[in-house]
Amino acid sequence: MGDVALTEKVVQALGQLLVSIENSSAEDMDPAMAGNLVEDVSFVLSELSGQERGDLTAIFGRIADSEPDPDNREALRRLPETLGLDAD
Repeated sequence: MGDVALTEKVVQALGQLLVSIENSSAEDMDPAMAGNLVEDVSFVLSELSGQERGDLTAIFGRIADSEPDPDNREALRRLPETLGLDAD
């Protein structure tokens, strides 16, 4: 598996994990814990360059385009904003 394919798979796994967290109920996961997890990911990604954030946003978009479930597709499309990837 090349670097690009590996990156896409890792981003897909991250996206699916974050969507699962977003879709979890308060019974499934403590809301404070869910928020902390997303904030931790967002903090790490905030250290990316603008180009890298743009690349990551594009990958999330491609993953969303191939997602058959409409709710998950929309959640994937919201991830760049949720994670602050659109911030300068």
